[in-house]
Amino acid sequence: TTGQFIGDQLPVITEMMAQMASYKNGADLERDLAAAPTGYSFGTVFSTLAALFRASKVIIKFNNLEYHSWQQEGAKEPFANSRNFQRASFKAITKSLTYNEKRDIVDTLKECQYKERTGNNLSYNMNDFELVAAIQCLAVKEIEKVNNKICGDVELERIFRHSLAAKDVLRQYAGQVTEYNYFNTARTFLGKNENEEFCKAVDKIEADINFIGVNMKEIDCQKEYFLDVKSELEFVGIPMQLFDQKHEAYLQMLDSDPVHNYAKMKDKFQEVKDLYYRYMSQEAERMTVGYGSLLGRIDAIKEKAILYPSEWNKRLFEKLQQKEDDYKRFTYSTIELKGYEIRCSKCHLQLRDIVNAINMLPQQDVEVDVMETEICTSAPMPQPNPQPNPGTLPPPPQPTSHPKERKLRSQLPTGRLSVPQYKQWLKQQLAMVNQFDTNDILKFDE
Repeated sequence: TTGQFIGDQLPVITEMMAQMASYKNGADLERDLAAAPTGYSFGTVFSTLAALFRASKVIIKFNNLEYHSWQQEGAKEPFANSRNFQRASFKAITKSLTYNEKRDIVDTLKECQYKERTGNNLSYNMNDFELVAAIQCLAVKEIEKVNNKICGDVELERIFRHSLAAKDVLRQYAGQVTEYNYFNTARTFLGKNENEEFCKAVDKIEADINFIGVNMKEIDCQKEYFLDVKSELEFVGIPMQLFDQKHEAYLQMLDSDPVHNYAKMKDKFQEVKDLYYRYMSQEAERMTVGYGSLLGRIDAIKEKAILYPSEWNKRLFEKLQQKEDDYKRFTYSTIELKGYEIRCSKCHLQLRDIVNAINMLPQQDVEVDVMETEICTSAPMPQPNPQPNPGTLPPPPQPTSHPKERKLRSQLPTGRLSVPQYKQWLKQQLAMVNQFDTNDILKFDE
């Protein structure tokens, strides 16, 4: 009932074990042991073999199947009747592990969380073959995880190369367990530090596979974010030394051991996010100041134009409103970056957009200068008479007005001017020209 065999020294045991040095069927055992000098009856042979099998001292072959444990399905069939017994073949197990060796194997497998990772039970009462089969089962399970989750992906194979090395450690235990190799496999497992290396290999694979399932998607997002930030910084011409230093440190930690380095990698990633945010905030402040100034000038033009009848400057007000709407898009001094986005969630601009907007400020300044000169301070020229109604005589043709020739040579500046003085002169000229008819001709050589 307890599975402890204490009959190794009984004469019937030694005699029968000697008969089964190689496979021997039940009929031959019955015949040979019935003869002198043993003279054993069928019942003695039958019941002794059953006890030896229960004690894991015998291997049985029956119906092309091999049985190493009485707990295997179908293992009791050779003892179901005398016909089955005579057809079955029996072989003695001459080598066996000690109690302490078996206990070491069980303890090692428990340390590797054998039951949780294979779904199979583990017991100190398992025989030598069953214990080696348990080692093989766990090794195969872990190797399959590496094959399914890492192998075939060049990037993952490079990053998790330690799991590939662990797979090589387990491979020596992954072969089919047979009566010819199980004992040597057990001895190898129990060799110096071998079971410890087995546990380390299993733990490494489990840690890497778990990391891939939980964190690898985040790692991919972080790597993509680094590339996006690098593209932005290069595009706007920001010095790359500080970014490159942080990026290289991140990649080194990723390549060496991402599982143990992950906390430091997250810190380095946050440093890059903070760096990009700082650049975004600085440029956004410049952009907001520049376009805020333009909005102020737009308001000043409106205040001047509103002094005249609205219909005189209707078209100008439309242009001013359009510019005001455009400029408001670039007046966000507070930047908000969510997740792995490089685009502000408020203004929907990224760094290159902000810098481009800043670079456009001089041109926008000129356009506002031009609009300032377009304020119409007098009634516009009357429109041509409408077409006559059908059936009425057309009015007599009006004499064609000749365009005026306006000499502007005397208006050109001379000597030296500062840039602000020149801009002021240009605005005065635009204001004057805006009062001319579109058909007038300007002459600069007289």
